[in-house]
Amino acid sequence: MNPTAAHVLWRRGLGGLLAAVVIVATARAAGVDVDPDVLAAQRARIEAIRRATPAAVSIFAGESGGGSGVLLTPDGYAAT
Repeated sequence: MNPTAAHVLWRRGLGGLLAAVVIVATARAAGVDVDPDVLAAQRARIEAIRRATPAAVSIFAGESGGGSGVLLTPDGYAAT
């Protein structure tokens, strides 16, 4: 079964965000001191993922493959 583009975007964007949150939470729960610079970089990465995910697109061409791109205009013009 081929995943829908929305499904792929969800897994790519929110999956990465969830993984980032879990890693930091696990380190803190284990009593590991996480460098404040690492936490700041992680927050910046999470914010960048949150902001970029709505503009990311996945393109599927049947059995011949697919690709990715980014939306450039509100009406759906995308660059791949």
